[in-house]
Amino acid sequence: PDGAIQRTEIGFILINQLVIAMGGSVQWMFAIVALLTYIPLAFGLRRSRILPIVALYMLTLYLSSFSAIRQMLAVSWVLVALTRYLDDNRVGHVYFWIVAASFFHLSVLIVLPFVLIRRIHIPAWFLLLLIPAFYFVATHGFIDFLFSSDAFLGTKYGGYVDSQYDRQTEMGSGLGVLLRMLIPLAYMVYSSQLNRRNDIVLYSVVAYVVSYMLSIQIHIFNRLV
Repeated sequence: PDGAIQRTEIGFILINQLVIAMGGSVQWMFAIVALLTYIPLAFGLRRSRILPIVALYMLTLYLSSFSAIRQMLAVSWVLVALTRYLDDNRVGHVYFWIVAASFFHLSVLIVLPFVLIRRIHIPAWFLLLLIPAFYFVATHGFIDFLFSSDAFLGTKYGGYVDSQYDRQTEMGSGLGVLLRMLIPLAYMVYSSQLNRRNDIVLYSVVAYVVSYMLSIQIHIFNRLV
């Protein structure tokens, strides 16, 4: 449908057109996405970082679902951006990789504000205190306010309101939520011992935690996690 095409990023549309030109086999989709994912990881990182980064990506992100394939491609490029920044302190590389990744999934642009405020140091303990405060706000009317806001409804994601994605997330025992929060929260605690350059990663981790909290409430926010 035309509406679905308009909501899809140009990079992923081009991949689909290439797949169609090559015969339309779904295997070509996996092959092309795999190449676009791993070539930057293999050639854009220092050799000492390739194995741990690829292992982290494979075990926690890659193909969490078929519908998330383009988002995971974009995330792999953001991993390259942040790692290159930590290694070389070259901000231009960060902007390049994040903007390029946005051609596959616009949600990665959420990292850009953290690049802009990277020199502003916010203590990790303060951010840890903000998380339960934000959770309280999110569960007491914030989502209803957001979904009725013209600013949100006018965005690409406003089209998902009143769709199949605008529904309560089904929760089990909560153990899965705890496990997914374990590594981000552990990083936040440990980050106080790291170089200030790592603040950009810390802010990205906080954004992940906040997005995940929202996704617990409403399924649509899974597209930000």
